[in-house]
Amino acid sequence: MVKAKDWPVDRYVEQVRAGLTPTTARGCLSYLTLIASEFEGRRLDDVISTELEALAGQVQNTALRRAVSRDGLSAREGFITAARAVWRRAVADGLTKSNPALAVNKPKRTRARERRGLTPAEVSELWESIAVRTADPELGLTVLRLALETGTRRAEMLGLTAASLEKASGCIRVGAGAKNASHRQQTVMMTLFDTLTELATARHGRKLSPTDPLLVNQRGQPITRRWFENTAARVRADVPGLGPGGDLWFTWHLTRHTAGARIERAASYSVAAKFLGHRPSGRSGVTVLYTGATLDEVRQAVKKVWQEPMAGM
Repeated sequence: MVKAKDWPVDRYVEQVRAGLTPTTARGCLSYLTLIASEFEGRRLDDVISTELEALAGQVQNTALRRAVSRDGLSAREGFITAARAVWRRAVADGLTKSNPALAVNKPKRTRARERRGLTPAEVSELWESIAVRTADPELGLTVLRLALETGTRRAEMLGLTAASLEKASGCIRVGAGAKNASHRQQTVMMTLFDTLTELATARHGRKLSPTDPLLVNQRGQPITRRWFENTAARVRADVPGLGPGGDLWFTWHLTRHTAGARIERAASYSVAAKFLGHRPSGRSGVTVLYTGATLDEVRQAVKKVWQEPMAGM
């Protein structure tokens, strides 16, 4: 029989964290670590709502000192969500009778920053910022092209290797790090295909092997999530409209919005869904399933948007 005294908060949090997906774990890691540290050695049924409320306030105040968005409310909400998840599992496991985090109210959502694709003028400012303000503009602009022309997610770009380049089909194979562990072929233009190949070959200093990462720095080391975060921070500091005082708060995911919007305008919703690798869901899911686009339709839409020859054609 499982006994509450055998599962102090810190030990139980580790158990919860071990069962999370990598993506979910990254999003709530700091909150779980704080919970484990603050209540180390204490029983799950010994923690009260007032303590969690105070800790949520601490999280919000800490976020205020290092960010400008949403007054720390997003961090507070994230902490409460993590706490509720821990004690919800504890209730299910019979380690406590109630969830004290349910009594801690989440903050009311304020009007979020605008979320849309970048305008041509904003893309130009973004391009100039990366070209001028980053230490490795060749890499930065290659990544920007890849993001804008293919709509690939950050994790998908980080997972690209030489084996991802499919010359016969003129596509890149998106797989490692992909959301929902999905795999798909992403059509690319010939110039981008060649740029990715040449950059990786030059920086590895030899003929590419299948497992070689495509996106590497000047030392031949693969870029990381930190590279994306640092580059985005420089852009926000450099481009007024994409930073603290602007309409948009630049993250690399905005390039995915931009790419998807361009394809939808040039073709259709179904083609854009195929291009972005979205799976059918919700009420519109059946329609998208029935009217699903082909890879060739995506290729034609990309060619129409960028007016360049496609790889593999």
